[in-house]
Amino acid sequence: MNIKHTITSALSTAAALVLASCGVQIQMESAVPAEINLGRGTMIACEPHGNNVSQKICYAVANRINQDGYYTVGSYNNGKPMAFLEVMNAQLKTTSGQNYSYTDLITTIRIADLNDHQLYRRSLKTDVDEDQYGNLYIDDACRTIARTVMLDLTPHAVTYKEKVSPNDENPAIEMGAKACASGNWELGRSYAQQAIAHNPNDPEAYYLLGLIERNALNYAQSTANFEKAYSIEQKGKYKSAILKNSTFATNEANVRQQLSN
Repeated sequence: MNIKHTITSALSTAAALVLASCGVQIQMESAVPAEINLGRGTMIACEPHGNNVSQKICYAVANRINQDGYYTVGSYNNGKPMAFLEVMNAQLKTTSGQNYSYTDLITTIRIADLNDHQLYRRSLKTDVDEDQYGNLYIDDACRTIARTVMLDLTPHAVTYKEKVSPNDENPAIEMGAKACASGNWELGRSYAQQAIAHNPNDPEAYYLLGLIERNALNYAQSTANFEKAYSIEQKGKYKSAILKNSTFATNEANVRQQLSN
């Protein structure tokens, strides 16, 4: 995954249309900073401790690091900052009952610097599926663990949905929402502005324009539109949109800082 491309193009290229019985749902993206940022380009050595399952997890993590490209994988310092990722205490635990049986892969991932100062530690329990013959899909579970760890360690994007409610007396709202949901945000903006011109007291028109400004990362303008919607109608989703903007703006700034390091 090209992290930089994902973040810089987030919200502008990813949109999907889902028609609901009471509105139009727009799928959007939001930038999320790394919880533990080791520094872009840091070389990480992956070390298993114990059994073959630990080795499989290590391989999956190393492969994921290579795919993401935010960090590098290696065994020697080569003049770069370096951290050691350790897979500890990996074990399979099967729980059985009268009508059920399931297996978990339980492990701890630890990252430390060259002086063995702990930078990251997380215990994980992942469901392990099995085929019709009872063979466990260990490799799939290891890849799931690797994905989870990398979400903690790298800036990334997540998708979410916002619903715009149509108004039969102001059809430009629904037309604008559908345009945004299909990826045509500028057309959606035009419809939102038409909806506001048609009825300056329609809160959903301001809400739609607020989503459009959020998509463009114009958080101040987006919040102003959400606040206008809330001033017209004290609706929970308008208040929630205002609060979300604060979080999204902070996350976006943190992601840009992490990507610039």
